[in-house]
Amino acid sequence: MIKSPPTRTPKPRDKFDPPEWSAIYENKEYRNKHLTFWQNTRTVEQICLSITTPEELWADIGCGSGHTAEKLSQMGIYVIGIDHDINMTGFARKRILSKDYGTGEQIYFITARAENLPLGDNTLDGITAVSLMGCLQSPEDFFKEAYRVLRKEGFMIATFTNEKSLFIKTNGFITRARNLVRGCRGDFYRTYDPDHTVYSLKKIGFKVLSVSFHNFFLRVGNRLLPPPYISVYLERLSPRIASILGRNFIILAQKGGS
Repeated sequence: MIKSPPTRTPKPRDKFDPPEWSAIYENKEYRNKHLTFWQNTRTVEQICLSITTPEELWADIGCGSGHTAEKLSQMGIYVIGIDHDINMTGFARKRILSKDYGTGEQIYFITARAENLPLGDNTLDGITAVSLMGCLQSPEDFFKEAYRVLRKEGFMIATFTNEKSLFIKTNGFITRARNLVRGCRGDFYRTYDPDHTVYSLKKIGFKVLSVSFHNFFLRVGNRLLPPPYISVYLERLSPRIASILGRNFIILAQKGGS
């Protein structure tokens, strides 16, 4: 009997071009092309504004070009930007140091993997992870590391791609069909079931304070349907409807403790 070869889980994409990634936040035309990333960052920043206190110590995991770390520092927070790609951390460091308003003294960049953080136990007041989860091979290892380095009642804010989203499923079908015609594989990003993700976090010891859904649109070529200004209003949908439409969800969790 001939056995079929074992199937391999594709490795998520985990390397990006630093100037190109930076353009998402600095170039309006490019931002529209990658609206999900920008919207996720905007929403995480709004959550941070409501829960942070000046002079806290936070880490931005998967910091990329350092834009979220920069926003946090402008809130008066000390920030450690962490990315596994030394090209990204180098780019982020140079970009921050080129600024003239002095926040560079509140941001420190290091190169490390999310699943193996070079930080002591109970050292951080908070963690942000924007557009990181889709690139991880082992999300559970990151959750455990986040719990380890957070102080009691410290916060974690993370964004996820919603595998239940009808918009994501439709765009995924279109992308696979296009790649098949072109003879290319395309990039792979991990998607998440919201309920299972909440369960995984609670199992580790996190208290899940909120789950919110965002990015209600279908991408058709270079167009977004509905347009972004309408998509924002759809965030007011009931949680049940939002959970099957929103392309992304954001979890605010807090470290428990005895």
